[in-house]
Formats: sequence, structure tokens, C-alpha cells
Amino acid sequence: MGIRATILASKPGQSKTGPTIDSIDLDKAWHGLHFLLSGSAAATLGAEGFILNGEPVGDASDAEVYAHTAERVAAFNKVLERTGPKDLLDRYDAERLRASDIYPDLAWDQQDFDYLLEYFKVLRGFVQRHASAGHELVVVIC
Repeated sequence: MGIRATILASKPGQSKTGPTIDSIDLDKAWHGLHFLLSGSAAATLGAEGFILNGEPVGDASDAEVYAHTAERVAAFNKVLERTGPKDLLDRYDAERLRASDIYPDLAWDQQDFDYLLEYFKVLRGFVQRHASAGHELVVVIC
């Protein structure tokens, strides 16, 4: 099955307690997307590191859970708005992805880039919709 990421949306003040009003599944593309947006395999500060950097939630030993305020969602939305497919392609370096142990362990060829681009579009639409509504997001990686 592997490690997947899900992003959950909730109304302000409810990201840690629910209820969830919407969600997306980033499948196994989460780490590659994080790498293309932040330039790092590890958690990074700033809006570019949104996927692996937020307020840790709970004590889930088998999952990483990060809550993001509406303000952080808005900042990440700005990153996604100014990032297009050509930007991602310019940052895509199969050798660097392999050397950085980006999950999952792929050949990182054109087909793999297309996979990441498909999920980038899903992510961008989802974040834009919820940023404009002032919602909070929670990233769950397990």
C-alpha cells in the first residue's frame, strides 16, 4: 500500500477537532511535490514547505499530522499560484530526486513527472478553493 498523504479541510478553529468538510488524496506524490516546491527532501520552513511543516497534531506514532491555519493556507496558495507546470519541469531533476531518496523509489522519468504534475493540479485547485473560503487544512501522511 505504501505511504500516502491526505489533506483535510475544515472551518476555522476546527482543524484539530473536526469535522472535515472536504479532502483530497495525494497518493504517493506528496514527497515529490514537496521536493519540487521546497527544493528539499526534508521538512522546510516557509510556505513552500507546507506539506511537511505545520503544527504537529496528536501523538500518532504511525502518521505525521500537520495542522495549518487559514493564514498559512493563504500563504501556500500564493506559492501555488505563482508556480506553474513549466516551473515544476524546470525544477525536475531525476538524478536529484533519486539521490535525495524521494518517496516512492521511482526511476523519476517523464512518466513520473506527469504523475507529479497531475497531483500538483489537484493540490493547487484544492488549496485555492479552501484558501478563498478561509478554511484550515490538515496534512496526514501515513
